[in-house]
Amino acid sequence: MSNAATFQLAAEGPAAYERYLVPAFFAECARQLLDLAAPQPNDQVLDVACGTGVVARAAEPLAAAVTGVDLNEGMLAVARSKPSGVRWLHGDATRLDLPDHSFDLVTCQQGLQFLPDRAAAVREWRRVLKPGGRIAVAMWRDARFHPQFAALSRAFEDHLGPEAGAALRAPFAGPQPRELRALFTDAGFTSVRLRIGLVPVRFGSVAEMVEHEASATPAAPAFAAAAEETRITMVGELAAELTDWVDDDGLTFPLVTWLVNVS
Repeated sequence: MSNAATFQLAAEGPAAYERYLVPAFFAECARQLLDLAAPQPNDQVLDVACGTGVVARAAEPLAAAVTGVDLNEGMLAVARSKPSGVRWLHGDATRLDLPDHSFDLVTCQQGLQFLPDRAAAVREWRRVLKPGGRIAVAMWRDARFHPQFAALSRAFEDHLGPEAGAALRAPFAGPQPRELRALFTDAGFTSVRLRIGLVPVRFGSVAEMVEHEASATPAAPAFAAAAEETRITMVGELAAELTDWVDDDGLTFPLVTWLVNVS
């Protein structure tokens, strides 16, 4: 099963994603990505794999116009439900139904790792860029840098099954730095700069992390179907494993992301 297939949200998943995960860490990651991308007042911006639109909405006041593209209609429905002037389009990041040389900036936050053909996507992004255009990408570093999510994915796999575990591992399955650079240089870009960003995360408790991650990921059906005793056991085991990250205000840890600036 591809990462793209593993992380398609359905039913109430997109709304939970916007309600829980965007404020928990995607909003801050979007801020860091746009600080790096530095949209200009005359820029035409394309946000690929836009999800519920956190990057696109944040870019809107900084640019001339913003277009958001996503393959998941549920995510786009949430994006369209919020007031903005962003143009929302259903589309595949590897086959964009957009004209050549039409954007100054392409952004992609935490989407590249899910694409089954990353090289095709980057070539497509280059096609829609104007001469001198640029790309800004955020992509989580691998599981070695996220022991908390590694523990969470193991707990989901042990108690809810392998597909639930895979859904929690998928966001951290991106290429290593050399491969990441090569994706862009092989597409003809000459400048690829990697920066490490730290995104602080805080949940009120380990149980809250489990509930929010379960409801806002493709593991939601397995979690909803689990017996209450199974859920309690899973949270208890995970809390014991994450005790070093718990303080008087709950659970906290950093997420580590690549911020990639390409031109």
